[in-house]
Amino acid sequence: MTDTTSPLDGAAVDLGAAEPIAWSAATWFAVLSMAATSFALVSAEFLPAGLLTPMARDLGVSEGTAGQVVTATASVGAVTALLSNVLIGRLNRKAVLVGLSALAIASNVVAASATDLWLLLLGRAGLGIALSGFWALSVAVVARLVGANATGRGMAVVTLGVSLATIAAPSLGALISDWLGWRSAMTMTAGLAALALLLQVLSLPTLPASTSNSLADVFRLTR
Repeated sequence: MTDTTSPLDGAAVDLGAAEPIAWSAATWFAVLSMAATSFALVSAEFLPAGLLTPMARDLGVSEGTAGQVVTATASVGAVTALLSNVLIGRLNRKAVLVGLSALAIASNVVAASATDLWLLLLGRAGLGIALSGFWALSVAVVARLVGANATGRGMAVVTLGVSLATIAAPSLGALISDWLGWRSAMTMTAGLAALALLLQVLSLPTLPASTSNSLADVFRLTR
C-alpha cells in the first residue's frame, strides 16, 4: 500500500511548523488591557446575581422582578450583537473600544444611583450594548495586535478575564453589598470599567477600520 498525503494534511503540517513569535512588552500591555476590559464588563454582567435580595428590598419589588436586570442586559446585548458591526462601520476600533468602556462606566453609575426599577433596567441595557460591541470587535482587534497565527493565544488571555469575573463577581458583589450596600458594589464595577478605559487609552495603538459590513450582509449571514 502506498503512503499518500492529502493537501489538507500538508496545510496542517505547515501551520503546526510555524514558529511562535515572542510578544513585545507593548503587545502584552495591549492584550492585557483587552483582558481587563472583559473582566470589567463580565463582572458587571454577573454582579446582580449576588445582589437580588438587597436590590429588591431597596426598590420595593420582588426578587423575581429584580432578576430582570440580568435579562435586560442579555436581551439588549443579543439584539445589538446582530447590528454591532454595521453600526461600528469604519470607525477607528480603538475609539470604539474606549467609547464602549465609557458607556459601561455610565451604565454602571446609572444602575448604582437608580431610584426605581426602570432606571435600573435602563442602566443595565446600556451595559448590554457595551458587552455586545466589545465581543463583536475583540477577536479582530486581538488578531491585529498579535498577528493571525497567535490569535488563539491572544484570545485565551482575553477570556481569562471572563473566567475570573464569572467566579468572583457574584460572591464578591454579595460580600461588598453586605459591608457597604449593593449600590457601592455596582459603583465599584464602574471603577473597574474606568481602569479598563485608562489601560486602553495607554496601550492600544490606533486601529483604523479595514472593512465594514452592511445590513444586507447581516441578513444574508442570518439567513
